[in-house]
Amino acid sequence: MQAGKILVVEDDLDLRKNVVEFLNEEGYKTIEAENGAVAIQHLEKEVPDLILSDVAMPIINGIDLLNYAQAHPVLSMVPFIFATGKNDDEYLRMMMNSGADDYLIKPFKFKDLLNTIATRLRKRAKVIHQLEELKVSISKHIPHELRTPIVSILGFSDLLISDIDSFDKNEVMQAARSIKRAGLRLRDRIEKFLVFTEVETIRTTIKQYEEIKKQTLFVEQSFIVVEMNNLIHHYERTKDVHVSVESSRINISERHFLILVRELLDNALKFSKSGTEVTITGLKTNGKYMLVICDNGCGFDNEHIKEISAFFQFNKDEMQQPGLGLGLAIVKRILEIYEGSLSIESLPGKFTQIKVSFGTTKQNNEQETHKDSSQPVYH
Repeated sequence: MQAGKILVVEDDLDLRKNVVEFLNEEGYKTIEAENGAVAIQHLEKEVPDLILSDVAMPIINGIDLLNYAQAHPVLSMVPFIFATGKNDDEYLRMMMNSGADDYLIKPFKFKDLLNTIATRLRKRAKVIHQLEELKVSISKHIPHELRTPIVSILGFSDLLISDIDSFDKNEVMQAARSIKRAGLRLRDRIEKFLVFTEVETIRTTIKQYEEIKKQTLFVEQSFIVVEMNNLIHHYERTKDVHVSVESSRINISERHFLILVRELLDNALKFSKSGTEVTITGLKTNGKYMLVICDNGCGFDNEHIKEISAFFQFNKDEMQQPGLGLGLAIVKRILEIYEGSLSIESLPGKFTQIKVSFGTTKQNNEQETHKDSSQPVYH
């Protein structure tokens, strides 16, 4: 029975051949590479279950290969084991601090190699199991979230079709509005799920991941105001929202930036009362661009902050807000793609402040150096 696929990276031809032959005999499928550069070529085509790599190699060494793997969401989940001839405590500590999962000292016994590989593959299997649980969670939540608005749409439609003459104009209008609300809710659920699936696919497709990371966006106040206008009007909160952002070119695609801002603003508007202030602030600081969305709504505690994940919704029973709870999960995934960061400060019943940061580019021009007005734009 095949036990898994292992990428063996070793510049010593005899040692590499011996390890590959032994692993093949034990049921593993192997991929060979004589240095980190060749290993990367293989990784661009297929993802192994485990990487066993020498440290000192020509062209691209083991540390740089590990850094490459860690920079990609899909490869960062692959166990990485170093094989080294150095038995110095400081050197071994350096390897582990670099992010390796384990190491072997050359010359190693094949029994130790097998045990180390088996341990790391068991941990990988646990991660895969967690992903399977996520699929189960999807199958449990999606049908309900799609079925609820569909029931409303079909129910009101049947009433109108079966007995239209018994309804006056106002009743017909109320039914039509209910159908529209349910339709919009259904569209929102489908679009959110599709976005979540899209960003998950990007994170696990190396070439697509590399291409998307190259995209940039020039962000300015008028751009955010125009793009968020429909959402703000939907909640009838035009007097509540204040936007004050500096102009800058940042490392993110326009589509993903707009998705991210909409999700954060949607949460801020959804979980705060009409008449309370919601602010969007953007500023350049320490080579980064920081976007801050703050509301004076229900807030949530530290335990809820820790539990941000797909299909989790804060205080869902209490707030009675429909939705999959995918908004912040989508934001997290997008930020991971562009190596951004997210932090949350909140006090239950008082406020929530979410900060996201992006890298800025060096493609600045005169337009990007001015700061937009800091006055509220909807007053």
